[in-house]
Formats: sequence, C-alpha cells, structure tokens
Amino acid sequence: MNEEESFLVFRAYLLRREFTLLDVFLWVIAAPLASGLIYYSVSAVGFHGYYGGVVYLAFLLGGVIFLPITLAFMVTASSLPRSASPYVLSTRSLSVLAGYIATVVYLFISGGLLSIGFLAFSSIGVIGDGLILGGYISGSRILAGLGEYLKNPAIAFISTLVVFTILFFAESYGRRMVKILLYASTITPLVIYLAVLLSMYPFSNSVFKSNWDKLFNNSYQAIISIALQGGVVNGSIVEPLKPVDMWSGTISLVTMAMWAYMGVEAASFIASEVKDPSRTYRRGYIAGYLLLLAIYTSTPVAITSLAGYDFLAAYSYLYHSNPVLLKSLMRVEGPLPSPSMVTVISVYTNSVFSTMLFTITAFLLYFDTLLVTWVSAVRILFTLSEDHLMPRLLSKVSRKYSVPFYSNLLIYILSVVVALLTVYIRSQPALEHAFLRYMNLGYAVFVAIIGLSLVNIPLASRSLRGWFKHMREWQLRFLGLIVFITGFLMAGFDLMWFSLRDLAVISVILTGVVASYIAVTGYMKRRGVVYEELVSRVPQM
Repeated sequence: MNEEESFLVFRAYLLRREFTLLDVFLWVIAAPLASGLIYYSVSAVGFHGYYGGVVYLAFLLGGVIFLPITLAFMVTASSLPRSASPYVLSTRSLSVLAGYIATVVYLFISGGLLSIGFLAFSSIGVIGDGLILGGYISGSRILAGLGEYLKNPAIAFISTLVVFTILFFAESYGRRMVKILLYASTITPLVIYLAVLLSMYPFSNSVFKSNWDKLFNNSYQAIISIALQGGVVNGSIVEPLKPVDMWSGTISLVTMAMWAYMGVEAASFIASEVKDPSRTYRRGYIAGYLLLLAIYTSTPVAITSLAGYDFLAAYSYLYHSNPVLLKSLMRVEGPLPSPSMVTVISVYTNSVFSTMLFTITAFLLYFDTLLVTWVSAVRILFTLSEDHLMPRLLSKVSRKYSVPFYSNLLIYILSVVVALLTVYIRSQPALEHAFLRYMNLGYAVFVAIIGLSLVNIPLASRSLRGWFKHMREWQLRFLGLIVFITGFLMAGFDLMWFSLRDLAVISVILTGVVASYIAVTGYMKRRGVVYEELVSRVPQM
C-alpha cells in the first residue's frame, strides 16, 4: 500500500464515525477515574498541611475549578471534530510550534506515555494489595505471599508487559475491540462499585473498627494515638501529624483533588470518529463529568464514615513516614496494605469474596484509563505524522483493520521503555515525586496553550472561526481566558515546589522539544513541505 492509499484507508476508517454518545460518556469517566478514587480519596489527609481539611468539599471545589477546562475540550471536539482536535486547534489558532510543544509535552511527559507507565504499575499494585488483604482475612499465607510476589518490581514489570500487550492487540484489531473493552472495563466496575458502596450503608464505623482490631492486633486506636500525638515509640521518634484549620486544609486538598480530574481531555482526541459530534460531545461530556463529580464527592463521605477521619489520616501518615513502626503496631508478617479504598472496603466487609471482587473492580478502573489513554496517544501520533511533524511511517495503516499499525507499535515500544524507567523511578521516592511534578507541569502547559488557542480563534482566521459557530466570539474568549489563567496558575503552583535541579531538568526537556521541532521542520521544509499552507486549513479528518 502506497502512502496515498494508506491515508485514504485510514480517512475512510475515521469518517465512519462509529463512536456514540455512550462511548464519549464512558471515555470522559474512564480517563480520570483511577488513582483519584482508589487512593486520593483515602490517603490525602495523611500529610502535613492537609490534615484538617474536608476531603469531599475539596473534590467538589476541584471539580468546579476544573469545569472550564472540561468545557474547553468539549467545545474543541464538538466544533472541530478532527483526530487529536486539541492539537489541530492549537496549530491552526496559534502556530505550529505552539501546537507541537503542547502536544509533544502532553504525549511524552504528562498525560500520555509517562502516565501510562505509572498507572500500569499502580494497577498491578492494587491487585497485590487485594491479594494481601485476602490472605490476612482468610489466614492464607499463600494468598498474602502471592500479593507480595506481585508487588515485587520485576514481577510487576512483567505484569505490565502483559497489560501493554493486551492494549496493543486491542488497538490493532480496530475500534470494535476497543469499544468492547471500554464497555467491559468501565460499565462493569462502575456497577460493582456502586453496588458495593450501597450494600455497606449505613457505613458503620464500629464494624470497621472491630474488624480492623481482629485482623491487626487491636491497633486501630494505637495508630491514631501515635500518629496524632507523637512521641518515642519502640525507640522511634514520631513527629505528630498536627491539624490545620478547615479552610487551609481544604484549600491544600483542592490542589491534590484537581489532579484527579486530569484525563477529561482524552475524549477529544477521537473527535473524527464520533457520530454527530456536535450533539454527542455536548451531552456525553456534560453527563460524564457530572457523574465523575458525583462519584468523587460522595466517595470520601462514605469512606470517612466507614473508617473514621482520624484513622485514615493516621494510617496514611504512618504508612508513608514510618512504615516499620506501623508494621510493628499491626504485627503483620507480610507487607502493609496501602491506604486505599480496597483496604477500607476489604476490612469493612471482612470477606475474601468481596475483597477479590473489589480488587478486580479497582484494576478495571485502571485498565480503562490505560485503554483510552493508549488509543488517544495513537491518534496524536497519526495526526502529527499527517502534518509532517513525525515520521510518515506512523501514518501508514493496515488494510485489514484500517489502523495506523506503526503508531500503535511505537506506543507499545515506548510504553515498555517507560515501564522500565518506572521501575527505577518508583524505587527512588525523591525521583518519583520529581517526575510527578514534571507530569503536572506538562499538563498545565498543555491546558494553558489550549486556553490561549480559544482566545485567539477570532483573530486567527475567518475559516477557523466558522467551525465554532455555536459560540459567540466573547464566549470563546471568556472560556479560553479562564482556561489559560487556570493552566497558568497550575503551572505557577507546580513551579513553587521545583528545586534548581528540577528547573534544570525541565529546561533541558523543553529545549529538547524545541530542538526536535527545529530539526523536523527544517528537514521537511527542504523536502518541500510548506507549514504555513498546511495549517491554513483544517485537515479532512
């Protein structure tokens, strides 16, 4: 198949527009709903400056702050229904360089490949936690040992390769397979999650406390006392976790909760494949985001009622700051269960069956995030290739399944490389925190450029303005300005925590991105590509 035929095949594939309202609805939920639900809602208050804040209020406020960003991607995808529509918007509204920086930073540093590596390891970790808890509940050393075995970095890496291989073949077999996996990995865990949560009503703290003490050496109150009062315990000095006032703690929690909503942009990258995009995106995005907001807001209420606010803070605090002491208090031979929703629900139900059921649910919530991130990344590579900013090989497609095979293969290879790096990164807590800061900054830069692109639409060209016919100019500028300011403030907040080494690293990364742009565009210009002409029109798909 020659290059022109390849484009025609994939263009026909995209223009079939098979993704429906349900698909967009699930896509909006699937991308953000993982660590925010499983970990942040449980462990967030176990850090200095956060204890004292109201978790559900933080998630609510974070969702409200993130709403303009969600609306920006909804407007972009519904008005400019093309593959990787945020990239198309930024290149056509601002410049090729701005769009390239935003998209490459997002793909390689923030919401794309780097997050795939971290999420894949977290998905295996949550299975390990479930098996460990199942072993403690049933008294089975084999089950607990299997959980500990899965949390071994080498085994976790091999397990992530299995997950990546499944994702690679799912994308290779086309949109139908992607939809099947999307339904299975999103609808199923949502139904189970809601059923489990409702079955635990009225959320008795006494039941949780009693079960915890039976499993872990009557340590419930001891954990709270030692973490919140401090002192010298077994020769170990414990600095107490002191509360801050409610609003200070809640505002601090908001900064953490906002990152739980990252991923809402993923649905906008498949805009060329969505039926009736104008109507579908408006309804799907709004409905999906409202459900996401409801889940994030209600979950901390239920979990806190079950385990107790002070206990969640104390356990998370000791788990992260003094795990050896915590292990001695609980008198467990195996690894400590992480401060997660899997731990809380497993202890409350005190049932191996419910523990395994919710463990699978938690894994599926990670898997659907990986799935939609993977598919979106393939669309980004294809669109960059179509605009002559990536090797043309990446836009070639398989005739049988009409999928950009080499883009999919490159995502697979890069994901394996990132997984290898993640093994080392996660073994160095300081390095892991640094990379999380880089990811957050990359996302903030991406959001700020998208906001600025919306502001500039009325000034860019009349043809581009015509695509956004459902919004007035002042509405586009107002929404874009809010999104730009939000992204700018997010970046500023991240930079506050940057060391000189962090600044040096991020400077090298950005310099590398710009250098790659200069090299690629210089080479392609010598081959006759005129980028000014290229971005003067919206691509056909």
